[in-house]
Amino acid sequence: MEAEAVLEKFPKLKITFAHFYFLSADIKRASKFLDKWENVSFDITPGWEMYDNFTCKSGEWREFFMNYQDRIIFGTDNTPPLKGMHKEQIDSCMKTVARIREFLETDNEMLSGCGLKLERRALEKIYSGNFLKLMRIS
Repeated sequence: MEAEAVLEKFPKLKITFAHFYFLSADIKRASKFLDKWENVSFDITPGWEMYDNFTCKSGEWREFFMNYQDRIIFGTDNTPPLKGMHKEQIDSCMKTVARIREFLETDNEMLSGCGLKLERRALEKIYSGNFLKLMRIS
């Protein structure tokens, strides 16, 4: 893959791959990838198939999220510019964020399984700490 060729050439490159680098169906490959590239992070911008993959193996993915909590970044690309947005669009965006938070914060049933119910410290890192650290703001 092209991204991996770039990493081979620049192994210390700090980069965040959107949509979990499309590895949500392969926990072993996701682990190996992060283990190999110490400066790589994944964001959890939905593709809902990603969350379907996570929830159907929530125990394994919870362990993954706890192990790599310093390398996972909250994201969403479902928000158009606020200027000119209709209430329905704002409500839809808020519902998406609420669903992601429910997945991370609870073990409620959803999609093919249940949420991860991550520990508070991991949530803080995923929601903002990892981004702030990456941007050298904190």
